Amino acid sequence: MTPEQPPKAIARHRDGEIHAYAVVPGAFGTLEPAAVFRPRAGDEVAESVVRPRSGAGRVRDAERSRLPRAPR
Repeated sequence: MTPEQPPKAIARHRDGEIHAYAVVPGAFGTLEPAAVFRPRAGDEVAESVVRPRSGAGRVRDAERSRLPRAPR
């Protein structure tokens, strides 16, 4: 049996907060809301895209640890 792939995540900056969405597989790229959190010092926000500060591969806090890493 092949293990199931983890869902992909997308983060967008809107209204001063970061909104994370999980991409629903098999639903033509439908996005499902996953979490909302405030940017931390050092995060770079360019238009609606969020670029985490250095160490982006590390889990930033307990809230984000529940989200899958976004594809690069």
